Amino acid sequence: MASIEAMRKRHIEADVREDQDRNQINTRFALVLWLFVCAWLLTQNDMFTPNRTFLAWEALLVFLSAMFLIGRTAIDGFWSPASIFLLVTGIFHLGLVGHMIAGIEPVLLQRDWQWYDGPIGLESLQIVIAGIASYTLATLLIFSFARRTDPSSRDPRYDVLLRRLSAVGAIILLGSVLLWFTYVATTVGLGAIFGTYEHFLAATTDKVNLNIPYAGMALGLGLTFVVPLRFIGWLAFSSFVVFASAGFFLGLRGEVLFTLAAAIPVLAARRRMPSAWLAILLAVGVLVLINIAKVVRSVGVSTTTLTQITASPLDALAEMGSSIRVVATVIRWHDSGEPFYNGDTYIVAIARFFEQFSPLGRLEAEADYRLFNVEIGAREGPIGGSIIAEAFHNFGTVGVVLVLGLVGLLFAYFSRAHRSPMALATYVALAAPLFNHVRNSFVGVIPYVLAGFAVVLIVRALTRVRPSKERADLI
Repeated sequence: MASIEAMRKRHIEADVREDQDRNQINTRFALVLWLFVCAWLLTQNDMFTPNRTFLAWEALLVFLSAMFLIGRTAIDGFWSPASIFLLVTGIFHLGLVGHMIAGIEPVLLQRDWQWYDGPIGLESLQIVIAGIASYTLATLLIFSFARRTDPSSRDPRYDVLLRRLSAVGAIILLGSVLLWFTYVATTVGLGAIFGTYEHFLAATTDKVNLNIPYAGMALGLGLTFVVPLRFIGWLAFSSFVVFASAGFFLGLRGEVLFTLAAAIPVLAARRRMPSAWLAILLAVGVLVLINIAKVVRSVGVSTTTLTQITASPLDALAEMGSSIRVVATVIRWHDSGEPFYNGDTYIVAIARFFEQFSPLGRLEAEADYRLFNVEIGAREGPIGGSIIAEAFHNFGTVGVVLVLGLVGLLFAYFSRAHRSPMALATYVALAAPLFNHVRNSFVGVIPYVLAGFAVVLIVRALTRVRPSKERADLI
């Protein structure tokens, strides 16, 4: 009987190795294919000066082919961390290419058309394409040459750690949602939820730091999903649904979507997800809701009528894709001769922490232009941030290639071996702030990553797990 079971185990292991070898071959083919794409991208702009329509088609095809190759080679396919992060980055930086290809004039909130159809707009598209190419190349490199982990090899004795991580995440999520509603109730009143986004921001920006509950929700939801939901998990998730329902139509789309985007790959690590085609249909539905939310947040829930609502996904993509304006803005600054920041915006959180102990003190946040969000807000208004724009602001095009490449390496690692409890928890601690960085400044990434790590390490230290010697590498 024992010999039969041993033979069965060897056959299963052989099948797993065969599947991994086949996947390795497919991944390396994808890598070679992408190297040819990158080579073409490097040479085609030297041959002629492309127009906006050509660049829009190029950006769209590069993005779609990158999504296809990563989705085909990642363990969890479309729902892998690498694929979802690329999807979010592409939507927020390439949402306007549909209008460019179709020749349709988008309805933009701030009608500074130079960044849209001027020479800087073309340069912005090229910078975004370079970032996506670098991200995809780094991802496929990891998939091609790094060891893949069999998810079935996890020691069941780590389940206690997973359950505790999930319980702590649920408590953080529930507490963050309650904190958000408490902040709102004590500053503008809960009735502000049914008002306009501008009124909500004006009433809360200088009074409370809502970034804390937003960060808590992102960390909490991801940790909650590491195991099937129990009572506390369902309670916390239900509270997040209440927040998301109110916040989404108030105008807090990024806070809702980034939180979900970071948490969805955790869900995909332990259960079967819908097919990519169904995901596309769901994405179209989300875009319709986003366009409805755009109307609702400008006039308020209580005064919105059916005649004001439009359901065009293209319009929703145009509004979300306006992050490319931030890219165009920093390009204009540096084309006019302004120096690059050489990493100052990435280390400013650490620098300001130590500067508070200096005899010279530190600048007020509102005057410290090392804070990328402060400089953008002061010089251009509330147009948001961008992971690509901040990389360019520091190191130029080389910075975009390096930063997006490093992020690609990171998310690729978690897309191929993220089933162990500590790897899942580490992914959540890193991913939640990085998803937010797609559309915002980097300044909050380091503090929130450190806070997330602290939570994970405390839970790990308080959980007694004695793995067998051969399974120790999983932690």
